[in-house]
Amino acid sequence: MKKSVDNNLCCRLGEEYLIHPHVIHETKSFFVIPTLGQMGIEGYLLICSKEHLEGSRELSDRHLIELENLVTKLKYALVTLYSQKIILFENSPKTTGDCLNHFHAHLLPLKEEIDFKRKFHDSGLKKLDVDGISHMKNISKEHSFYMESPPCDKGIYYLDKPIASQFVRRFISQELGLGEWNWKEMQNRSDPMYLRTTERLKDFFDDEVDL
Repeated sequence: MKKSVDNNLCCRLGEEYLIHPHVIHETKSFFVIPTLGQMGIEGYLLICSKEHLEGSRELSDRHLIELENLVTKLKYALVTLYSQKIILFENSPKTTGDCLNHFHAHLLPLKEEIDFKRKFHDSGLKKLDVDGISHMKNISKEHSFYMESPPCDKGIYYLDKPIASQFVRRFISQELGLGEWNWKEMQNRSDPMYLRTTERLKDFFDDEVDL
């Protein structure tokens, strides 16, 4: 695929594909990078689309199959390297007014288990039980996000009003006492944890490409 992206802010994540030292793994339609703002969680990754897509609702059936295979491979890598529970989440582009409207899914290992289902319910969020991210294409709720958490819980959480920016990141930070969550204030690509995540995952995949 030609490595060119729109210069519009909404494509900003796609521009990461041009920074090859930080690309951990790639497939035909997606690439994987360490997230800016690791929050003290080594192994925190972003899966981004190469093509500009405004979220999972724009993923085709081919994209969804490719994404599922990629997530399975990344989860195996994270469990192998960190021996921890793995969570996945992806925000609807309309969840908040200031999220980047370019498809990106968060994948990260957690040392401590969090009962997301119960605690999100206590926060007033409603939940639809689904069997995969493909159901985001069919939900009519604009203010929503998809999440997979251990042991095998999958669901779409939503409100009838905008959800706070970086809600899940903020929630995890508060639950684990991390004290940092806002990636906009954590844009240091020289951060030691960002670099360790890059190095360990790149070594694991050893420049393997699934094209």
